[in-house]
Amino acid sequence: MFEHHRPVLEHILGKYRRAFHWISYRGDVTVAQPWLAIFCFVLKDCHFLFNNNVVEIVTTYCYLGIIVNSAGTFKANNKYLHTKGLRALFGINQSLQQANASIPVKNKLFDACVKPILLYGSEIWGSFKSPKSSPIEAVHLKYCKQSLNVPKSSCNIAVMAELGRYPLRLEASLNAVKHYMRIRQNVPADSLSADALLC
Repeated sequence: MFEHHRPVLEHILGKYRRAFHWISYRGDVTVAQPWLAIFCFVLKDCHFLFNNNVVEIVTTYCYLGIIVNSAGTFKANNKYLHTKGLRALFGINQSLQQANASIPVKNKLFDACVKPILLYGSEIWGSFKSPKSSPIEAVHLKYCKQSLNVPKSSCNIAVMAELGRYPLRLEASLNAVKHYMRIRQNVPADSLSADALLC
């Protein structure tokens, strides 16, 4: 739930309580313990109850594999994707060392195996400003430098230019714009989704 005011949160919890009792009464769903969390950093000292259980107040939330924090940044998400991308990069490096592959083959393998992991959910986080030392771009640069067998201190721009690659940040931003245009074309103008999109 996204809300900063206690009375509004209590009202929303009341609606959930009534819906939960209605579903339990009908017997459609068997739920031993409903899971609810309040996504906020302002209400840390407040306690809310739902069916005599304390509702957890969290500052980060993972939805469909994208980690969002209550400040609206994706730092935790980028670190998570960085870790996953490094694992995938390590996996393809094992194969590439044994095969002695050419640069175009290495690029295709990276684009097929690692890049989708690094750009997961970029339709959402791609529109936000990324830090200069992005963890996602760090994996990309590591791949580029390993492919050319150059030291870690080599110039980033020169290494990417040598491989004919662009920063992943550009593709993330492009994915966000394409997603926005796709929603803009397919959502009716008077719908709630259109209102949320314009915010």
